[in-house]
Amino acid sequence: MPSYFISLSYNGKNYNGWQSQKNSTGIQQVIEEKMSLKLRRQIILTGAGRTDTGVHASFYVASFEVEHPIEDTAWAVKELNAFLPKDIAIHQIVRVKDGANARFDAVKRTYHYFISTSKNPFLQDFTHRIYFPVDLDRINRSLSYLKGTHEFDSFEKKHGSAKTTVCNVYEAECNPAPFGFYIKITANRFLRNMVRSIVGTVLKIEKENLGAEHILEVLEAKDRNRAGESVPACGLFLTGIEYPKDIFIDEPIKPVKNFLLK
Repeated sequence: MPSYFISLSYNGKNYNGWQSQKNSTGIQQVIEEKMSLKLRRQIILTGAGRTDTGVHASFYVASFEVEHPIEDTAWAVKELNAFLPKDIAIHQIVRVKDGANARFDAVKRTYHYFISTSKNPFLQDFTHRIYFPVDLDRINRSLSYLKGTHEFDSFEKKHGSAKTTVCNVYEAECNPAPFGFYIKITANRFLRNMVRSIVGTVLKIEKENLGAEHILEVLEAKDRNRAGESVPACGLFLTGIEYPKDIFIDEPIKPVKNFLLK
């Protein structure tokens, strides 16, 4: 069966995350319903990963299979965007090798967490507001301890169901922004609540004026109680997913820049 990747963005404020839920609305459910109606065939999507309630994605990828090739993917994108709610946007539908899977074929994922240091009514749904001064150099020193392959038990949501807590973090950095700053983390995989727990720990270090090496103590403890509180979902965006180049047939999935970044 022909396989496709679909890239999209969504504002997660009004959804219970990506995954379809019995008693609430997920992004997956909404797109599957609209695609099935427009393409006149049942569409079942496999997402690149779960996002929690209220988390956003400026770049997300899902895969699906159909019995017959889609003749005009550009038309399909245009029609779907006219049919979907305003808080979900489709960017591309591209043909991939048969059996390609948006979740299992991903080699890297990137999240950004946006933090504002002053009141801005236009950013309240997309940033986390803090009220204390921070040292960006110290934040970067803290984050540097997370790079490499480690067991991230201390940053996983309690009672998590992951078979392994080992993740390989390629990038972990903090950068200034006009509204404050943001934290970027790239890894081969993420545990449930991992980014929000890491950011909460970094902010605890700043608020309590702890040393940058404190985060290493938290990491090595493998105890969620040692980490800081998880920060709100509103500031978290999934911003990038990378795949092997040879998985694409006609054209690759193109990255989409987050609107909060320069």
